[in-house]
Formats: sequence, C-alpha cells, structure tokens
Amino acid sequence: MKNDNELVKFLIVGVLNTIIGASIMFVAYNFLGLNYWISTSLNYILAGTFSFFANKKFTFKSEGKTFQKIILFIITLVFCYFIAFYLSKKIMIFINVNNIKLKENISMVLGMVIYTVLNFIFQKKIVFRKEGE
Repeated sequence: MKNDNELVKFLIVGVLNTIIGASIMFVAYNFLGLNYWISTSLNYILAGTFSFFANKKFTFKSEGKTFQKIILFIITLVFCYFIAFYLSKKIMIFINVNNIKLKENISMVLGMVIYTVLNFIFQKKIVFRKEGE
C-alpha cells in the first residue's frame, strides 16, 4: 500500500511538474523560437527543481543529506533527460511526419513519457531510497 501511495503522490507531483515544464518547453520552442535542445533543457532544469523539493518532502518524505540527494537528483535528471530525448529522437526517425515542427513536438511528448518512467525508477531506487532498502 505504501508503494501505491508513493506512486500516486509521484504522479500528482508529476502532473504539476508537467504543467510547469511543458508550458515552459512549448512556449520556448513554439513562441520564443528557441531550439529543441534549449527548450527541452529549460523544461527539465526549471521543472526539475520544483520536482526535487516536492518529491523529497511530499512523495518520499526523505530526510537528511539534502546536498547528497541534490547531486544524485541532478545526475539522475541529466541521465534520464539524455536517454529519454535521445530515444525519442531515434524513434521519430521511423514516424513518417513531414512537418519538422510537428515531428519535434511529437518527439518532445514521447521524450516526456520515457523520461517519467525512468525518472520514477531512479528517484525511488537511488535518490530517495529509504535506509536499508
């Protein structure tokens, strides 16, 4: 039951994180004209900061060693980001969409899905793992 509660809380934080991050990413890309990598990076840096503190306190109720957890979180965030968006760009090679803007927007959404799955696993098992786990 506890794992279910953590997953539900992680998803709640994730919804808020997604609203914040996706808004930043899509505005940066579609309205400010920033490129794909800068737009997606802004998303994960700014929304990731919110996510760290929300998951630390609300989701996993993690105590102590905040600096160490921040370092692990940043490593996890960067790892998940590059894996997710690298995979999403590679997958999009096989999707026949001629409009490059549409194709990159679809890639961004796909990257967010891959990122979310990887991020939950790494945050739970590495960043906010409980003592003795």
